[in-house]
Amino acid sequence: MPLVVGQEHACAERRLGSALAEQRRASDRHDAAVGRSARRHAAIGLHAADQEVAARDAWLRWVKDGGYRGLNAGPFELRAGESGG
Repeated sequence: MPLVVGQEHACAERRLGSALAEQRRASDRHDAAVGRSARRHAAIGLHAADQEVAARDAWLRWVKDGGYRGLNAGPFELRAGESGG
């Protein structure tokens, strides 16, 4: 695994871990919420945390699958990779 990809993989794992921790906190807040307004607010926070986890998980899977070519990869580099050039 090239150094840049290895670094991005480690970063993606850390970010997913942080998102999972926030999801747990949001779930706890949702479970503890009392009242219609507080429960709705907590549900919105939990939904946002769920979406963040899904996004971080997708990013980590993409980096692991070898689709990641570095932060500076533009559409031309991606095309060159697809055509074998």
